Amino acid sequence: SSGINAESQSVLSHVVLSHVVLIHVLLIHVLLIHVLLRYVLLIHVLLRYVLLIHVLLRYVLLRYVLLIHVLLRYVLLIHVLLIHVLLIHVLLIHVLLIHVLLIHVLLIYVVLIHVLLPGGNGHSALI
Repeated sequence: SSGINAESQSVLSHVVLSHVVLIHVLLIHVLLIHVLLRYVLLIHVLLRYVLLIHVLLRYVLLRYVLLIHVLLRYVLLIHVLLIHVLLIHVLLIHVLLIHVLLIHVLLIYVVLIHVLLPGGNGHSALI
């Protein structure tokens, strides 16, 4: 009877020991899953912030690119207008210079004709 009692105690202690080991393994698994879930949640939150920052940066950069594009169009337009104004001024100056040159040539011809033609007293101015 003492052999059966010792044998049943041995079986009982093995059962208790296996249950303790099983409970510890389950607790370790629960703790590992808990830690992993916390890291997954943390990574999820970080990814949401990264996505939000990415969207905001894209929005801001797109706005700045559009603003720069509009500014460059206005700068180009102002440059084109300035070039046209300068070209018109250059053309006007050339037209004025041509008129001055024509008037100068006409005055020279008038003076030459006046000098070469006979004067009011019948004599040429050269003679």
